[in-house]
Amino acid sequence: MGKKQQMKYKTLLLSSNPEKYVSFQISDQTPFEITMDFEVAWRLINRNLHSYANIVLDAKSFPAEVIKDFVSSLRKEIACVYPIVTIIAPNSAEKEFMSCGADKVVENFSRFDLSLPVSMCDLEKLSPMAFIEFLIQTIKLKDKMLFDHLINVKTYTTVLAKLCLERGLITDKELEFLSIASFFHDIGKLFIPDAVIRKPGKLTNEEFDIIKMHTLHGASLFEKILRYEPKNQLVYTSFFVAKYHHEKFDGSGYPCKLKGEEIPLSARIVAIADVFDALTTDRYYRSAYSPSEAIDIMKSCANHFDPEIFNIFLNNIDYFIK
Repeated sequence: MGKKQQMKYKTLLLSSNPEKYVSFQISDQTPFEITMDFEVAWRLINRNLHSYANIVLDAKSFPAEVIKDFVSSLRKEIACVYPIVTIIAPNSAEKEFMSCGADKVVENFSRFDLSLPVSMCDLEKLSPMAFIEFLIQTIKLKDKMLFDHLINVKTYTTVLAKLCLERGLITDKELEFLSIASFFHDIGKLFIPDAVIRKPGKLTNEEFDIIKMHTLHGASLFEKILRYEPKNQLVYTSFFVAKYHHEKFDGSGYPCKLKGEEIPLSARIVAIADVFDALTTDRYYRSAYSPSEAIDIMKSCANHFDPEIFNIFLNNIDYFIK
């Protein structure tokens, strides 16, 4: 297998005197972009945030307060760690600019300040499995009941997806992606207050609305990852599953009230596994139903599920009873 090609990161420079830096455009370090306008800079950063290794601001070109506001907003709103922010200013201004979130202040700027940060190179080498393991351990430490639910749903999803594969509904690759993605279907619940998640009694309408937000929180997490890996099918599958696993075939689900085959197939498969495990395990607000009771409940709302996949589930129920 060939060596992974290193991503070509860019530098964005804000200056009212772009002619001074034109020679940097031919640098063999990093591709270079120059703008004289903060609004243009914001658009470029928002559109291509993760393609920039460096953002450089010429303090001679703009008022110090404008630069500080820009850097502070950048750090708080969209880029808390990267890109590296460099201010071209006298050394005496170092404290002023560093305190708002800049990484360094240089008095005499040259193209040699534009090398790719070593830490970004290390992050590029980070195994996707290391990131997945990080997420798994985060969930395990935060909520053991949620962790157990995710393990069960992954198991049920893998079995159901394998049965779908045998009937030509999905491919081998889709099975592999779905098996992993299903574990993270409820990852958005990490962002829901414990007082709501662990409430022992019936939820109010307002609390249920909060719970429903976990689908969007989870989807948002994977959407951000897609900025780095826009063609990654595992992340796309995880996004679809996290966002749409509470959609119902009759259109009565959430968050988008999708109906029928508008719902991604991956989410339709996980939906059945999710409901079956939710019914057959203890919850904060009730004890577990028996498998036969759970099946009866699911049959009573069969219009919530893809009929073909639900029939596969029912006809192979022995696979799902521990």
